[in-house]
Formats: sequence, structure tokens, C-alpha cells
Amino acid sequence: MQTILLIEALESERVEVEPRHGYRFVVEHTGLGKTQAIVGLLSAISRHRPAAVVNLGTAGSAALPVGTIAVCRSFVDRDMKLLADYGACWSLEAEAECELTDVICSGEPRRVCSTGDRFVTDSLPDGDVCDMEAFAMASLCRHLGLPFVSVKYVTDIVGQNSLKAWADKLHDARLALADFMQKKLGALVPDVNSKQSKSSH
Repeated sequence: MQTILLIEALESERVEVEPRHGYRFVVEHTGLGKTQAIVGLLSAISRHRPAAVVNLGTAGSAALPVGTIAVCRSFVDRDMKLLADYGACWSLEAEAECELTDVICSGEPRRVCSTGDRFVTDSLPDGDVCDMEAFAMASLCRHLGLPFVSVKYVTDIVGQNSLKAWADKLHDARLALADFMQKKLGALVPDVNSKQSKSSH
């Protein structure tokens, strides 16, 4: 059975997923911001040796309505964009793919997640959604050759938002993300070898 790491920033964003078709899901939390995200994710990868990493969490948006689930495979670091002329890496694509990430992305618009170390309340020039961790996670997974996808629930509208608006939607986000994952996992092909192994015991 393959281990899939469900990585989230906060315990309040926790989404549990039941084992399905040869996959087991392990939930870990990193804390807020890019530094904690990359340190926490590296630690979790070292402990669990996952076949893929799925970031589940919340995001703000200037274009998508509250309640939208955005599946992100492209990422920008809004803090580093100003240093692009000096060689700073500020955008990347999640390249590694597997059956699970393909199923999660299937039929979903390819969204861009903008990451930075502050809560955005004014404007969002780059990206469909914004968070504080995904770029760092995607960068590490790309370096390690691990499949990665980020699935975000839009909790607040940039320019009309606040920390309270985000916090008030956390319960809805957990329910919606859990439902999204269960529906996507329903499209997985059953692991025949796993079934045969169980029936032989």
C-alpha cells in the first residue's frame, strides 16, 4: 500500500481521508509561512517516505468566489518576484505526476497559487488564489521528484477579507475538501494485486 502525505498548514484545516485502492493517507501539519512549510514538509517526507504529496488547505482569491475549490499545479512566490532580475526563482510548475495526482487534477481548471509570507488583504496581481505555503512545498517536491498537487478552498475575497472572514470559513473548508477528495478517490482504479493479497490471508 502506497503512502500519500496530506500536508496542511494548521490543525484547524485538518482533513482526514480513508484508505482507498492501495493508498493510505497520512496527515501532517507544518505551521504557517514558507519557512515552516518547507521544514515541516521535509520532516514529514523523511518520516513517511510518501509516493506523493497533496497539500490541502485554504486560500484567498481576487477572482474566484468563496466556496470554490482550486486545484493548483502552477505556483508563484510573490515575495521573490521583485528579485526576478537578479536570478530569483519565483514561478514553477509541479512536474512529477502519478495516478493519484492525475485523478485529482482530472476535469479541473489548472489554477495558479500565489504564495507569500503575509496575509493578503489588498490586491493579488499574480495567481488565482493566494496562500502562505504552497510554493515552498511545490519547490521541495520538485527538487525531490515527488508528485505534488495543492487543493485549496477559497475562504475569503482579497480586498474584502480579514482574518476573521478566513477563520469563519474553516469548518466549511474542511467539509468541502473532504468531500472533494472522496469523490476524486472514487475514480481510482481498484488495486487488483492488493485485493488478491488480502484474499490469500
